[in-house]
Amino acid sequence: MGTDGFLVAYADFSDPQREQAFSDMAAETELILKSVDGSLSANISTSFVSRFNAAAAGERVELDERAFTVLNIAIDAYNFTDGSYNPAVYYGVQAFGFGSDWVYPQTSADLPSTAQTDLYAELASHFSEVITEQKDGTYYATKPNFTIKSGDEELSLKIDLGGVGKGYAVDLIDGLFEKYGFEMGYFSFGSSSIALKKFTDGDFKLQFVHPRKSGGAYLSIPLSCSLLSTSGDYEKYYVFDGARYCHIIDPSTCRPITSGMAAVTVIGGTAAEDDAITTALMTMTPAEAVSFINSKLSTHRVAFACEEGGELRYYTNMQGGFELLDGALKPLT
Repeated sequence: MGTDGFLVAYADFSDPQREQAFSDMAAETELILKSVDGSLSANISTSFVSRFNAAAAGERVELDERAFTVLNIAIDAYNFTDGSYNPAVYYGVQAFGFGSDWVYPQTSADLPSTAQTDLYAELASHFSEVITEQKDGTYYATKPNFTIKSGDEELSLKIDLGGVGKGYAVDLIDGLFEKYGFEMGYFSFGSSSIALKKFTDGDFKLQFVHPRKSGGAYLSIPLSCSLLSTSGDYEKYYVFDGARYCHIIDPSTCRPITSGMAAVTVIGGTAAEDDAITTALMTMTPAEAVSFINSKLSTHRVAFACEEGGELRYYTNMQGGFELLDGALKPLT
């Protein structure tokens, strides 16, 4: 999936059975990651997502159980966020150089036109018409019967489930800790999705990455036995004429976000759900994010950094127990 995974367990490894258990756990982790990647990657031509993308508009495509499950998670997240999370921004991702080749535009003149990305956004808006079904033990997805004309090409809807797929993989690997008898440790997948168990003295000291200071953090909290995800505009981006173009694409424009959001972390629920929610929150203005969190995420812990009035500001719905490392923190009320 184009990133690194770190599996860590704490135990008395002088016991050879513990060492073997961890070796077996690491081997199963690798199998899970390869299986999820092979099913969901939009960059592997034989994956089920790539088969869906290659199909004609209106065509029904057979999926495996993994792709079917994650696509349905994506559909639920699309509905939950009123379309702010939308995996059908595939063409926008590619157009701005954030696809598999990671070939960024060299100048602002190389950026796609608004007229072009408006077409991509129109296509993405039909994601709600994707139909999934299970019949006699076989899984299917039907593409929307809608296309756009881009130059001489007729384009049908394409999806990229990479974001939710990372969280889904973390959810699966989270279950391996109990299976192999490890109470302490964590699995971090690209630092964007994490399964935390216990630390040696109880809690980890989790730091939230500062979106504008390399190697820095803006918030620190004690945390254990939790699943979480983070999205930000600070890892994959470029700047032209003072404007930041990051890999998070706004589905309403199919262009990089201009919401002012810089980083979002969500704790609670599943890692797959959190992955989708953090992406959705990044597309919202800070005021919209506050409203969404207060109305729909009361059971989650959320913190975000955003640019307002030329300054970086921070918001959270957490009630104490944290250490602010930069600036001033505002409650989400």
